[in-house]
This record gives sequence, structure tokens and C-alpha cells, in this order.
Amino acid sequence: MHYTQQKYCRKWGWTLKLRQIASLYFSRGLTNIYLAFVCYLHQRFLNRHLFPAGHYKIPHLQQYSNVSSHFIMTLSFKHIGLLFGVVLTFVSFLYFGRQQGTYQILNIGGLVAVLIFYLAILFGKGLLKTKIFWTLVVVLCAVVQELTEPFLIDTSYRVYIRQNKIVLTEINKILINKQGDITILNDSISKSDHLTTLESNNLREGRKKLGVYIISKSDYGIYYGLWGFLDVRLGITYFTDKKEPDNNYRHLTGNWFH
Repeated sequence: MHYTQQKYCRKWGWTLKLRQIASLYFSRGLTNIYLAFVCYLHQRFLNRHLFPAGHYKIPHLQQYSNVSSHFIMTLSFKHIGLLFGVVLTFVSFLYFGRQQGTYQILNIGGLVAVLIFYLAILFGKGLLKTKIFWTLVVVLCAVVQELTEPFLIDTSYRVYIRQNKIVLTEINKILINKQGDITILNDSISKSDHLTTLESNNLREGRKKLGVYIISKSDYGIYYGLWGFLDVRLGITYFTDKKEPDNNYRHLTGNWFH
């Protein structure tokens, strides 16, 4: 019976491990499953003797569960601070297009937190293997952030479009059939003779609601300037031209690009 149980556990070791991780997810939430994953990497890196190859038994699974829970509960302040900084950095890109000021605060704050707490881990007390492990965690997070950054930035623009869909649609309806170029900068409107008084007032009011500094209508589309500093400009464009935009633009949704 003992041999049968051992053989079963050896064959289904990964299944049992995945079930344990799933139970952590449903009982404690997404935060703990992330910490459990970090904990698992930590134990595999530092304690390879814990699960000898071909001898994955129920007692070892229970031991892993106890050690994992203990590790999660005993993460030091500097480790939690480092992970918090990583989360801030990722979240910041969701504000890149719609709230540039919030993005800068979160991004800089996250990077500073990661730097401070990583240096505290690197030059503080602790085993060399532990320092190497957390170095690998930082490198892995940097790689993941680099790969997901374009998607997160695109998502920030999509959220802005979805939140302001009604106002954007109203402004597009006013400008889309007008001839020539029209620019709304602050409260001034160029070529306002092409617009009625009501349309001009609606455009000014719409610009304020959107929080954009400029709305510019041209033959190929309508541009909404979300943020600008010196020669750097961030915005979205609603293309009206049937010609496909060049590779300098990234598609967001429908006729919207950035």
C-alpha cells in the first residue's frame, strides 16, 4: 500500500502541487497566489533537497505547504517594499495616456521603492543565495514589464476612450463633415466661421470635459492632445481617411489610433 501511494504521488506530483496553488488562490486571493509563486521559486532555489527527484510524497507536500505559509508570513519589510514598488511600476502604465501626472508619480515612486529596497536586500544581512534569488526576481520583473508595457499603455488609452465615449462622439460629429483644418486651443477656435455659435460653444465645453489641451481637425482625422511638454506630445487620433495609417501609429479600437 505504501509503495502504491508513493508511486501515485510520484506520477501526479505536479497535479497535487497545482491543486495546492489553486486552493491558495481561491482561499486567499490573487495577492497570495503571487506570493506563493515567489515562495515556491525561493524554496526550489534554496532548498533543492526538500523534493528529491522521484520521491515526491504527501509528507513533502505538507512540508512545502507549511514552509510556504511561513515564508509568506515572515517576508521582511524590505521584501514587501520591493514587491510593492514593482506593482506600482506596472500599475502606473495604466495611467500613461489618460492621466500623465498620475503615471509619473506612480512610476517614479515605484522605481525609487524598488531601487531602495533592492539595495537594502543586496547590502543588508542575509545569505548570498537569498540575495541572488531576489536579484533574479528583479530581473524577471524588469523583463516582464518591458514585454507588457506596450499593452498596458494601449489599455490606458482605451480606458480613456471608453470613459469619454459620449463627449468624443459629439465632437467628432461636429467636426467630421467640416471643410479644411480646424483647431481648438484652449478657448480659441481657428476658422470658427465654419461653425455655428452653438457648435463653437459645444466644442469649447467638450474640450474642457475631456481635459485635452488641443483638438485639431485635418483632412485625415481628428487629433486630441492629452499631454505635451517641449517636443513630446501624447494624444489619440480618430482617423476619417480610408487610407490605412502608417506604422508610426498603434491601433486602439475602431478608428482610434495613437
